[in-house]
Amino acid sequence: MNPTISIIIPTYNRAELLKETLDSVMKQTYEHWECIIVDDGSSDNTKQVVENYTTKDSRFKYYERPPNLNKGANACRNYGFKQSKGSFVKWFDSDDIMKPELLKKQINYLLQHTDLDCCIAYGETFKESFEITNVQRPVVLESKNALANFILNKTFFSTLGPLWKKEFLINKTLFDETLHKLQDTEFHFRMLLEPMKFSFIDESLFYIRVDNERISSQTTLPLLDSIFRYHYLVFNSLNLIPEASKNEVSNYIVSKLFLIIYRILMHGASIKERFSIHKIYKQSIQNIIDHKSISTFEKFKISLGIYSVILFKKGLLFFKIKFFKILSFFTNK
Repeated sequence: MNPTISIIIPTYNRAELLKETLDSVMKQTYEHWECIIVDDGSSDNTKQVVENYTTKDSRFKYYERPPNLNKGANACRNYGFKQSKGSFVKWFDSDDIMKPELLKKQINYLLQHTDLDCCIAYGETFKESFEITNVQRPVVLESKNALANFILNKTFFSTLGPLWKKEFLINKTLFDETLHKLQDTEFHFRMLLEPMKFSFIDESLFYIRVDNERISSQTTLPLLDSIFRYHYLVFNSLNLIPEASKNEVSNYIVSKLFLIIYRILMHGASIKERFSIHKIYKQSIQNIIDHKSISTFEKFKISLGIYSVILFKKGLLFFKIKFFKILSFFTNK
C-alpha cells in the first residue's frame, strides 16, 4: 500500500500565484497525497481559486486559519499539520513550484532508507520564468557534523526541502509562531538538536520564486529580535558542537550576535529608547560577553560600545570582533 503524503501550504493574498503551485501539485507523478491549503485571512479571491481545485479533486482541502491563532504562515503550518492524515509531511509555499518527480523521488528514498526521519531536496530560484534559474545547492550534503555545518551555512535547507516522517514530528514543538524572521531556520535547528536523521537527494526538485523587489525587512525591531532569538538559541547550544568545530562555530555565532545587538540598540531613536531596549537584552548581552571565546580586551570594547550607542548612537567598530569576517548586511548603518 502506498503511503499518503500530506502537503501543507499556507497562503495569503496570492490567488494568481497559488494556481501555479497547485497545478504543480496536480502534476506530481506520485499520486497518493492530500494537499492542505490554510488561508491566513486573504482579502482576494483565494477561497474561490482553491474551491475550483477542491471541487475537481478531493485530495485538495481548504481551511481558514482559526481566529484564535496567531496570524502568519507559522500558525498556518502548525494548524495544517494538525489536520493532516498522511504518514509523511511536506510543507510547501504558495508561490513556489514542484517539479513533477519531487514527491515520488523523496518518498521512494525514505521507503528505501527506513532509518531516516526525513530526506531533503534542494531547489533553484527563478523570477519571471524558468529559463534563468540559480540552483541553491548546499556546500555540504552529508549529515556528519550537521549542527556545525548548519550554523555555518555550509548545510542548509528551506521549508520546502524536507519530506518528513510524520511520526518524527508528532509531540514536538513545530514552527515558532512568535518569530517574524528565520522561522524555518529556527525550526530546522531545533530538529537537528533532537537529533534528526536525514539525507539529501542530490538533485534540484523544486523552484523557489524570488520577488523582483528586495524587501528591507531587517529594519523593524520585531524582525531584529527574531534574528537575535535564533542566534541566541544557537549560542546556548554551543556545548553540543563537536570539539573539532567548537571554536569556529563559537567565534562565528558570538561575533554575529554582537552585530545584531548593535543593530537592535541603534533602532532606538532617543537615549531613553536605547536604554530601554538595552534593559530588555541586558542579561543576554552579559551572558554573551562572559563567553570564554571573548578576551578581556574585547569584553571591555563591547561594553564601551554599548554605552557609546546608547548615549551617542555611534560605535559600530566596538562591535566588530577580530575573528569574524563581517557580513555586509550587518555593517550597513
